[in-house]
Amino acid sequence: MATQQVSCLLIANGAPKGAIIAVNVSLEATVDDLLEAARIKVPTRLTNIDTSRLTVWRCKTPKLRPKTSPGKLKQVIAELNLEDEEKAEFLAVTEVLAELDSFDPKTEVLLIQNITDAGR
Repeated sequence: MATQQVSCLLIANGAPKGAIIAVNVSLEATVDDLLEAARIKVPTRLTNIDTSRLTVWRCKTPKLRPKTSPGKLKQVIAELNLEDEEKAEFLAVTEVLAELDSFDPKTEVLLIQNITDAGR
């Protein structure tokens, strides 16, 4: 089965600095599959968080990589505006990643956020 690597900005378990993780998922993966892959990739960050407590947003932002500096991450997180429909789109867990219209990993990132960490 063909896979794709998706970069995700993870803000969970009270980690306002965030972390960039690269997750490999199948081309037919749903957002829910992405969350499960993230759980496997960084279990310590997602311990004791039920998947239903996580949200995923498609955000326009400069390209982020796992080695992005902490200062750059802090800046990107501070500039995120999930209320701006032109810069952020909430993704339902049933959405298929391959069907996202024109997803561009160079200018977009998937934000995985714990609902209790919202607003950080």
